[in-house]
Amino acid sequence: LRPVHKGTVHAVAWHPTANILASGSRDNAIILWDPEEGVPLRQMQDVATVRHSNGVTSLCFEPTAGRLLASGGGDNNIRFWNTDNGQPVGS
Repeated sequence: LRPVHKGTVHAVAWHPTANILASGSRDNAIILWDPEEGVPLRQMQDVATVRHSNGVTSLCFEPTAGRLLASGGGDNNIRFWNTDNGQPVGS
């Protein structure tokens, strides 16, 4: 995979039904990847008011369709993301 994160990757998760890998990093970014091509597909919306402020430490896809991604961070928050458009859906 190409280095896109600007910090150490601390979390990864496989999509339950598609060939997609999510990665979360100390740089607060969450990226969805095509693991066969090694290219990023989408970055979860990097909005300062909703992103983690102390790194992403855990990731988990919703297990049936994978349209929701939960992320945990060093800021002690859990965030939820729409994987179709990268937008936050709650925290």
